[in-house]
Amino acid sequence: MPETFELGARLLFRLAMAENENWSNNCTGQFKSLFPAYLSDTAADGDARLALLDELIDQNIPGQNLLLVAALDSGAEVQHFSRSLGIESHGLRKALEPWSPSNQVARNYILECLERLLRFALVEDVACEIAKKTLANDIRALILTGFLDFVEKAVTQLVQVHGRYWPQAMASLGDVITYDGGGMSKEDLTRVFAMLALVSPDDLRGRLKLLVTEMPWDYPCDEKLDFNKREVRQREAIVKLATEALAHSEVLITELPGLSTSDQRMAGSFGTALAANANDKVGWLWRVMTAYCAAPVGRKNSDLLTSYLAELAKTKPRLVETFKRRGIHSPELVSIVPLLAFKMEIPASDILLVCEGLKSGTLSSHALYAWKFGGKLAKREPEEVAPLFTEIFANPDQDNLGYELMGMYVHSNIGRLEHLRPQLRLAADTALAGTSNTMNDHHFIELMTWLLKKGRNDADARAVALSVTRQLINRVDQGSLSDERRIKPLLPLLLREFTEIVWPLIGNTIITNPGAAWRFQHALGKGYSFGDTQQKAPIEELSEDALLSWCHANPEMAPAFLAQTLPLLTDAEYGQGKRFSNLILRLIDEFGERDDVQRALVGNMYTFSWSGSLTTYYARYEQSLSALHKHAKAAVRRWAKKMSDSVANQIAREQDTDDEQSAYYE
Repeated sequence: MPETFELGARLLFRLAMAENENWSNNCTGQFKSLFPAYLSDTAADGDARLALLDELIDQNIPGQNLLLVAALDSGAEVQHFSRSLGIESHGLRKALEPWSPSNQVARNYILECLERLLRFALVEDVACEIAKKTLANDIRALILTGFLDFVEKAVTQLVQVHGRYWPQAMASLGDVITYDGGGMSKEDLTRVFAMLALVSPDDLRGRLKLLVTEMPWDYPCDEKLDFNKREVRQREAIVKLATEALAHSEVLITELPGLSTSDQRMAGSFGTALAANANDKVGWLWRVMTAYCAAPVGRKNSDLLTSYLAELAKTKPRLVETFKRRGIHSPELVSIVPLLAFKMEIPASDILLVCEGLKSGTLSSHALYAWKFGGKLAKREPEEVAPLFTEIFANPDQDNLGYELMGMYVHSNIGRLEHLRPQLRLAADTALAGTSNTMNDHHFIELMTWLLKKGRNDADARAVALSVTRQLINRVDQGSLSDERRIKPLLPLLLREFTEIVWPLIGNTIITNPGAAWRFQHALGKGYSFGDTQQKAPIEELSEDALLSWCHANPEMAPAFLAQTLPLLTDAEYGQGKRFSNLILRLIDEFGERDDVQRALVGNMYTFSWSGSLTTYYARYEQSLSALHKHAKAAVRRWAKKMSDSVANQIAREQDTDDEQSAYYE
């Protein structure tokens, strides 16, 4: 309400300054939502809002200014307006109507917010950078909605204060020219072109930063080009810039350290152009390498240096080979050798060089990251890459990069694995070492599946089955729950093809380590996710007789484990719905009188994922339970009748819930 706006907004502001979480509906988000011209969360008008903002701005507290810039950004919005509310925010009362200004009043309010944003952008501090970025991102929308005069004024003043380097504004103005110029008057379009020229740096230092460090993705920004043509034009611009920079060597030398630090959009192309056009190629190599070595640790960018060397190799191959051989033993340069090799199409000799670095410990496998891409490693023959995988898997691969490298190497020709069997066995031996992520898990599963499908008659497959199973058990014994997604997909194949190797180890672990039983319930069971399309649970790959023999050998734990783990139901014959599976029925016949087995069956029934009415879920058990009412064992009959009553009551409760929901929505 207007009369409580100032008090409420001040409270929100103080809460926003004190909070430490980033949800969009937090106090910061709520404070910002007070300021859009349309569909804001207050009925207070623009004058009240601006009066509050001016008072807070005058305090000039840096931490506050960041929030005030965000609020002004909301107030300066010209295109996208939305508001969400419900009874959870206003109860049964009628929701308050937001301020609804006329178009002219709204434009005046937006312009006032823009003027305040510009004031922030003109003062050099943290809020300045955010305000500049905000204004730059809004340029296109502002021009299209009639604020060209303000944009022109803002660009002129900001260039006067901060200089012509403003790539965000350059990209936005370019979008106006490229995508909206056809609908603009000639006069307005001329003004936009003039602003674009104004934010395009005219000095060499500025253009080096613009084109090498932060080249806009749509550069050249004032032309509509297809992707390939645009890429050609960008590279042409870099070549032209490199030629100019070489002609002003004193400027280039001072800028090289900056071009070797942190993110550099076109440093690779610039390094290639420097090497191709430099007269004193060796002298410039020394300068580029010195700049790279001078960059701060953790922020070094080797793109410029490696691209220079890769191009230099075309005219001075012996020099570059000498650099690589020495670099592999240099703590400062060793990490760039794999990237340089990648840019030179990974010669076979470089694979051996990298193996030398891995073996000596000077090189981390993480430095080979680029080798996963571009299909360059796949151009080498298996006997050429085998030493690489041997070295990677000889020690635990903390990044698991070896799985991705091998997976990508055989991606289009998996038959190559026949020549990499020793390396596959080494890879299996480090299955649970290092970090796990979706990509390396995928490649590990693909690689191991290829070998395991060779079956129990294959010595390598048997060795891998034993290795992977022992690692899984060791990890389970340690109480870890983090590796199921890598090993579980292999369990059906392991249990089906290598039963005599795998099941004695897993079965014994379940019996001797009660803490492991819960973990194996999840690994061997079917799972409860909606997206689980697996036809059978992994444990169902074992024969019924083998599982029941295991139960008789370990009656205190095994029957209850199976009762909790096995899928209970299967499709009945002749379209009669669901019934207990044969194995569950045999388990009930032989162990159904045990309390722990009965509890496990109940736990299995009541642990599920389901979509739709729960009455249909519980109804699936009615027929199977009724069939046990005449079981030969009295304990089973009593349990079945008790469960039938429980299921009937549950169905009744769920039906009541369904009826209530139906009545609510009707």
